[in-house]
Amino acid sequence: MKTAVAPLVVTVTLISGSAFLRGEVLVEVPSGPHHVGLGGGTSAEGAAVRVQVAPAVGYRFVRWDGDVPAGRETENPLVFVPPGHANLRAVVEPTEDPWAGWARTRILSWHPTNNIPSLRYAGTNLVRRLGLVGYPMAQLLDGTVVRLSGTRPNHEGFFQLGGRVVDLAVGQRHVLVQLADGRVADITDTTQSGPLLPGGLEQVRQIAVGQYSPGALFVLRNGLLASTLPDQLPSLVRQLYPAQVSSVRAASLGQDHALVALEDGRVLAWGGNGAGQTNVPPDLPPAVSVVAGISNSFAIHTDGSVTGWGNIPAGWNLAALRDVVDLCVVKAGLAALRRDGTVWNHAGEPIPGLERVVQVTFLLPSERFHALAVERVGVIQRMPAQQVLRAGEPLSLEASIGGAYGVQWFHNGQPLSEATNLTLRVSNSTRAHSGLYQVAAWDAEAAVSETVQVCVLEPHVTGSGEVQARWLAETAELEVRAEPDAGWKWRQWNLSPDRRVVRLPAAIALQGVEVRVEFVPAEAHTISVTTIGRGEVAGAGVHDAGRVVRLTAAPEVGWRFSRWTAGVPVERQHENPLELELAGDLSLEAEFVPAENPREGWFEGRVFTWRRHWQFAEVDTGPFAAISGNDVGPRRGGLLLRSDGSVADLPGFGGTPVTVPGISNAVAITLGTSMAYGYAILEDGRVIELPGTQPAVPSGLMAVEVDAGSGYGLARKADGTVVQWQEREIAIPSPPPGLDEVWQITCGWSHALALRADGRLVSWGLFRPSGPHRPPEDLPPVTSVSSLLEHALALLEDGSVRAWGSNAAGESLIAPGYTNAAAVATGFFASMIINRQGLPLVWGSLEFGSSPPPAGLRDVVDLAAVKYGYLMALVGTEVVLALPAPR
Repeated sequence: MKTAVAPLVVTVTLISGSAFLRGEVLVEVPSGPHHVGLGGGTSAEGAAVRVQVAPAVGYRFVRWDGDVPAGRETENPLVFVPPGHANLRAVVEPTEDPWAGWARTRILSWHPTNNIPSLRYAGTNLVRRLGLVGYPMAQLLDGTVVRLSGTRPNHEGFFQLGGRVVDLAVGQRHVLVQLADGRVADITDTTQSGPLLPGGLEQVRQIAVGQYSPGALFVLRNGLLASTLPDQLPSLVRQLYPAQVSSVRAASLGQDHALVALEDGRVLAWGGNGAGQTNVPPDLPPAVSVVAGISNSFAIHTDGSVTGWGNIPAGWNLAALRDVVDLCVVKAGLAALRRDGTVWNHAGEPIPGLERVVQVTFLLPSERFHALAVERVGVIQRMPAQQVLRAGEPLSLEASIGGAYGVQWFHNGQPLSEATNLTLRVSNSTRAHSGLYQVAAWDAEAAVSETVQVCVLEPHVTGSGEVQARWLAETAELEVRAEPDAGWKWRQWNLSPDRRVVRLPAAIALQGVEVRVEFVPAEAHTISVTTIGRGEVAGAGVHDAGRVVRLTAAPEVGWRFSRWTAGVPVERQHENPLELELAGDLSLEAEFVPAENPREGWFEGRVFTWRRHWQFAEVDTGPFAAISGNDVGPRRGGLLLRSDGSVADLPGFGGTPVTVPGISNAVAITLGTSMAYGYAILEDGRVIELPGTQPAVPSGLMAVEVDAGSGYGLARKADGTVVQWQEREIAIPSPPPGLDEVWQITCGWSHALALRADGRLVSWGLFRPSGPHRPPEDLPPVTSVSSLLEHALALLEDGSVRAWGSNAAGESLIAPGYTNAAAVATGFFASMIINRQGLPLVWGSLEFGSSPPPAGLRDVVDLAAVKYGYLMALVGTEVVLALPAPR
């Protein structure tokens, strides 16, 4: 016997969309983004060996080079007898067909009463996911979404989303898509309002949309649960999901009840229970997935068996179902998808003609089942890009792919023993489980692969506090924070000598991170700030000792920050913002001086508008410095402040801005609600009303901020006090006496909010039962607040958001655990967030214009909504956004 191969010399690198090589001889592939080099082995002397290349998506096999028999260079697979040590090189090149290697798909339909599948939508053969129920939709492999009509796709109903879409979920009333950046968008083509996407939905792992009811449940990557269960849902399912629900694995929303499966296999249920559908069996085996029907519930277990409870019709043979990975249920029957790609019915029998199926769903009102079947290997789906775990938590990675395939998981480039299933699980993770995980899947003609970065954090905490960590998608860094509890302060840790927030490169984070941190009791100290010149300082007030406090000096237009003249070491006098760790009470003085350029510090940006049906456009005649929105009155549209100080009305979507005459030196603008039409602040601080506005501004009013509600106006003066005026006595009560140290103001329909320098909110107005409520009593210090109609949003110091008031369209729903907000804004039954990466999040009533933002919109600094119309975004000058013409 003689060794028939040389040592493997290829670089083993798994990357998305790469070729996958397997065989018994050494195979060397050209370096580049299209290869995964795996192969080599031994064989008996004189024995035939087989080697095969599966080209990457968009590539094709050309030939073999090296020790290959003459005349057989283009055979693939290649079977031959090596003449001894064999070295081969596979040559691949791009193909003219960009989808070569992707799954060719078929859609088949049948009714549960006859189980006879027939071909549907024959013109759609590159489908990644179906979404039917109330809206026949399909997501194609290039990420676009089409509406299915008759037997072919309706390309007039084409949503220009490009490769942004990674998942499609369609319910009875709504179409939701999960975008590549982790956000969720509603692309429902309907005049109905909602469902409204909770603020902060950036890390969604699963969407469970209501198939027999409005609303949706969202499983977040941190295991928490978010929901959009609108007020009009006539059932008990609207009640809040059980308190402290965490470690959620999967969720499902039925007609009037909901189910969740937890990571430990337990199932929770709540909502309507007319048929016992929420009475979870006490001896239920661990579940990996759940399905909520009309009046019944189902759990899929680790061995692929199925348990049902509630209204289970006679003749449904659930005991015969094995190896089930997905379940679809209607009144007349069910369809169970098995691991082998076949589909079985409710009688426990296979449905003829269905094989290599990757998804089952149904269409209302016909209740016809539909199956998505593949002809070749499919696309790996639902792989998170990055994960952070704490030592001891379970590591769970799951891929989804269609067709007959081989699967192999890798850890840091090395194949994992017996890891040949679509799910990889480690029950008790340690730092050694950190690293780069890769999964490759292949068949005889094509192959795909995907990667995920995993960091296992091992915290050791002394005192009272916690260690938080998150991946920063933009920089591929791991941000680790030491967060003391109230009354405690951070003292030290092993990650940095002087900073309690650090960013670790991926190369370090992927090795696992051990954190040893110490918190000690803290005292409360006060920061007081005085100013010289015209400007303000944010961040002063009472803070816990040991906290790192951020002070920001904001000059008025025409002024600039000079220095800190007291309370700061000489070498740090020009830092702005200024971060200080409190060791005692502190008094500072900020100096502002006149700028040589009277418009120094003026923002120059671009304005984009968009509305439903994915119509969007850029506003011309800029650059712009500020935006504001309104709904009624002479300015039924938007208001724009140009960077040259002029003001313009934007009369409607796609319209040309109309300059307001007589204003050339404005520095701020606002549009109120209803009868308060518009105000501006000029360079000298004077407040003026725009033409046609009532009530008129008090004579000689000087201010640094202005806002307006329904029939009243509110201004903040440079000394931190406020002035209110109105056209009728009962418009709104007067501000509380003695209100001072105000940092920001905002006006709703018939209420006002003032944010004080210490982070406390003061409210006054007409608090109707159906309208806004006073801020929550347990509200932590606030950094920014917004209110326009009957609800309010508050941004907290940790980047989280709190909402209160009206929730008629889900505008006050916030995803739990969200801490990535940089700014908040409100519209008419709509809410908006700008995250720390400059990306917008919009949710609320579609009826009032809260459509998802267009692809590529980034560097956003402000958002505004226009009732019955469109939305506006003010962005930085560097953003490049390619927009198709509105249809």
